[in-house]
Amino acid sequence: MTGTLKAIMAQTICCPCGTPIDCDHVELVITATCPRCDRELPLELDHSFGARRAMLTIMEGPHWVGEQFIMPVGAALSIGRASGNWLCLDAADIADTHCRLTLAASGAVIVEDLNSPAGTWIGPQRIVRGHLAPTGSLRVGPFRFRFDIQTPEGRIVAPDGRDQSDSELSLPTMASVKRKNSPAQWAARNRFILARWIILTLASIGGADFTLHLRARPPAPWNWNKALIAGALVWLITSFAGRHVTLIHNYLKYASLGLTVALALVGLSFGAGAFATASLCAAAGLVVLIMREPQPWLAFGGALIGAFGLIVLTRDLTQLIRIISSGG
Repeated sequence: MTGTLKAIMAQTICCPCGTPIDCDHVELVITATCPRCDRELPLELDHSFGARRAMLTIMEGPHWVGEQFIMPVGAALSIGRASGNWLCLDAADIADTHCRLTLAASGAVIVEDLNSPAGTWIGPQRIVRGHLAPTGSLRVGPFRFRFDIQTPEGRIVAPDGRDQSDSELSLPTMASVKRKNSPAQWAARNRFILARWIILTLASIGGADFTLHLRARPPAPWNWNKALIAGALVWLITSFAGRHVTLIHNYLKYASLGLTVALALVGLSFGAGAFATASLCAAAGLVVLIMREPQPWLAFGGALIGAFGLIVLTRDLTQLIRIISSGG
């Protein structure tokens, strides 16, 4: 039995600039021209076994499942949320420019992660730069792709030129991989997502808490204008820290840690004990979560410490709302 991929939608040709190219009888096209940038896109590989094409198929995701994309040869193909990428995927955990694929005429594909917070995965391995082999699995955010070498008619072939059976094409689903992970392993794999979530949540709750603390601060409470400006500054600084906790940018992630500690000192100087506690807990969690390869239990503990600080801050915010509402 030949491994013919059954796509829900037709094969699609996209220029690296993100422009889809309409073609009748796609299986007959060898070179396509982008109507927007006039770039010529070779679609066939140099292969001794006849006409071959590189295909990226969406196997799992919130939409476009079954869609097949013909990969132009020799072009840098970016995937991300922003328009102008080769594939524009609007979904959570996908950066504006998430990763880049480069297809050689031989059929070799190099995948490069572009400092995305959620990372790029080949099979079960998070990569910075790696090779994507035929029938290999590529994961970008909630999307899982499969890379294949196909004939123009859609038959999937092995590197040696033979057709592949359906049993050879089976890949583990993302759901089955997730079920094998313990909470600690999940925390270790997603530690940078957790770090960003902790800091960005601290920004939202902390900005409001700091504002209300200054407004209710005895014996000389601030007026609303000054308190709101101070709270907005806390929110901006903390948000900046949260958005730069990434795997690649070492200086930025340590700067984020330093800003979080500085916010704790600011909270102490203004008597905002809960805000200072939450900031210190977030900083303690970051120390663990931004480590290069933390033990799973250590990453899980760091996430719990950060979450504990947020709980303390939320309780204090609730109390401040009651005090101000009652006019106390």
